Amino acid sequence: MSHGTVGYFHCAYTYEAPYTDQSGKRVLLPSPTYRSAFYSPAKKDHQGQNEWFKDKFLPAAEAHIKKNYYGDVDRNNKGRTYERYNQKYMVHELKFCEKLPVHHEGRFKGQPYGTQI
Repeated sequence: MSHGTVGYFHCAYTYEAPYTDQSGKRVLLPSPTYRSAFYSPAKKDHQGQNEWFKDKFLPAAEAHIKKNYYGDVDRNNKGRTYERYNQKYMVHELKFCEKLPVHHEGRFKGQPYGTQI
């Protein structure tokens, strides 16, 4: 990684927590269904990227998941009880990019993919 290039730290992630159904069976869906991303303007730097991930991304993603993901799944009417937030249920893709990834279709076409933090 060359240092000093101006761009963005960007981290997209998916999340899916296991749940227990009405009969007591624990279920983990085969692929995560909740997707989101966060980004911040930054200079290309390994240490800075690691610090951003630990100090900014992880707390923001946890808060976002607790509010949005659990806000949705806890309203299920199928008797499912979802395990609470655990980082091990998150799959993430952290990268530095000179230009932000954008949506390619739909109402957000051309807008950055993710939320700035």
